[in-house]
Amino acid sequence: NKLWAGGEWLKASNVDNSQAWTAGLGYGNYDIAKKGTWDVKGQYFNQKANAPIVSSTWDQAYDLTNTSNGYKGYMASVDYAVQDNVGLSAGYGFNSKDQSGNDLSDFYRAELNYKF
Repeated sequence: NKLWAGGEWLKASNVDNSQAWTAGLGYGNYDIAKKGTWDVKGQYFNQKANAPIVSSTWDQAYDLTNTSNGYKGYMASVDYAVQDNVGLSAGYGFNSKDQSGNDLSDFYRAELNYKF
């Protein structure tokens, strides 16, 4: 098993209020090709109102398509290889707020992935 720490920052050129960043920690050794491997992660997201994040297929419940006030909140996720080349992933977003501090709904996502 390994410990993971990471982050990312972005900004759209010449666009006000377009910064976004994320930071997180994780632990595990998930490899979809190896049955029984797993990992867990905790992440924090902070996106200003004009951050260039649009309709992601990953884990963005709030982006430019459904909130004009930005987003900040936490996400906990887990990945588990149920069989070789078959992975189950689940995530839960919580303590979500817009940039003005107004509460947003918690969200969750689960997916089953196959590697060919």
